[in-house]
Amino acid sequence: MNNQTSTQDAILISDHSSGPYGYRVITLNRPDFFNAITDEMIETLNTVLVQTEATPKIRAIIIASSSDKSFCSGADLRDFYHADLAKLKIHCRGFARLFIAMRKSRLLIVSAVNGFAVGGGMGLVLNSDFILATKTARFGTPEIKRGVFPYIIGYLLRRSLPEKCVNEMVYAGQLFSSGQLNAYGIFSAIRDTREEVQREAVYLVEKLLSSSIDEIAQGKMVSAQADQESFAKSLYAYAEALAINLDKTEVRAHLRAFLKR
Repeated sequence: MNNQTSTQDAILISDHSSGPYGYRVITLNRPDFFNAITDEMIETLNTVLVQTEATPKIRAIIIASSSDKSFCSGADLRDFYHADLAKLKIHCRGFARLFIAMRKSRLLIVSAVNGFAVGGGMGLVLNSDFILATKTARFGTPEIKRGVFPYIIGYLLRRSLPEKCVNEMVYAGQLFSSGQLNAYGIFSAIRDTREEVQREAVYLVEKLLSSSIDEIAQGKMVSAQADQESFAKSLYAYAEALAINLDKTEVRAHLRAFLKR
């Protein structure tokens, strides 16, 4: 494989071989906007995941960033500000659909994180099977400071981290470093630079592809099925609540002030 394509400038895709199987690198590429995810990008990510699932030779995905400053800063607030309630619901359900698909996927998913991973960026991280990060990476849900409650991400956080830590993120908008979160054992590796983290992600994936990859894929899907129905139901319910939250007049005022900075 070893070829690179671009579904759009904001998302770069490259395929790589490792023995009989391969892996796909999905690179978020909006550095001027801290890799904020637009509506179009959500649809692209959902489509790419479906297409990758249908490619038997590809067994893993690495999600990476082209920016030294940010892995992903979550949703692009411009999409929220200009959307009516119906469009907000579509937007929020798009995120939920992506996270559900990641969780039930046969693919091994690795996030190579540097800089900020906040809001929806945390969703990408938390639904990955392996997380690697730089020492300077920062994680959290600061949107609460703008009147937006992180319904979807809060639910995902409570499945992964202790309650008090989650409360600091969800209620206070506190950002945590990779060093602080490493105490909870969520990282496979912590490295100094973005390049080192991405190299480590490739090393990890190639090692996994050389093992019993069919059995790993089967076990991953069976494990996800155990609570898939309740997981999906919860995410869609939280997506509905998030859309209603975003439609409030005072929240729109917060977003307008933020976007005017």
